[in-house]
This record gives sequence, structure tokens and C-alpha cells, in this order.
Amino acid sequence: RQIHCNDNLIGFLTQAGSWGTYCDDSGNWTAVGNVTAYSDERLKFNWAGLDSNFVERLSQVKSGSFDRTDYHKRQVGVSAQSLQQLMPEAVMEDKDGILSVSYGNAALAACVELAKEVVELKKRIAMLESK
Repeated sequence: RQIHCNDNLIGFLTQAGSWGTYCDDSGNWTAVGNVTAYSDERLKFNWAGLDSNFVERLSQVKSGSFDRTDYHKRQVGVSAQSLQQLMPEAVMEDKDGILSVSYGNAALAACVELAKEVVELKKRIAMLESK
């Protein structure tokens, strides 16, 4: 394994000599394998649930496609300022005050909350249908 650079990429090569992970000159980071983060429950404490109206508030987060002002690229995502009102732990601020989003963490937590709502709604529908 080695760090490798060429005209527009920097990254790590696999033992087979292909790119395992790299960053291109547009700032795109690509990993051939999985990107993971420690999430073992043994490393966590002081759990708190999300607000009971989380899903309703999630539906109000500004999202969509947009043009970037710092480089000419069209992307899709959310407004960090908008998400920060709902999930401040998923938004980071750099030394210049620029916000970034921990998309994976925010997305999975949102999916779990949405799944809980779906399960509850299915129970309610089944109960109504049985009457």
C-alpha cells in the first residue's frame, strides 16, 4: 500500500496496484470500498431521543439541487443552516464560519425516525381496517 500522486489524483493504491481511495483535483473523494465510522454502542453514552415532531420538522429542511458559488458545479443536498435548527450535532463549523453537514450520520438517523413513523402508521391503518 502506498500513497500515490499523479497530475490530478492523490490517494492510496491497493496491493493490486489499482486506486483504493483517492481525491481528484475537483475535491471529490472516492473510496472503492466502504466508508465507515466507529459506531459501537460501547463507545457512546448519554443517549437522547430526537424530538417527537422530528419527521415533521425534517420535512421543512431546505433541500434540493443548487449551483455552488465556490466552484462551478451543480450538486444536491441540504442547507446546513436549515438542518442545524433540527440536528445541530450533524453540522460542523470551520474556523472561517463555513458550515458542513455530516450527511451519513444525519441521513441514517432520519431514516430510523422515518421507519418508526411508518411502523406506527401501519399499525394504525391495520387497526382502522379491522373495524
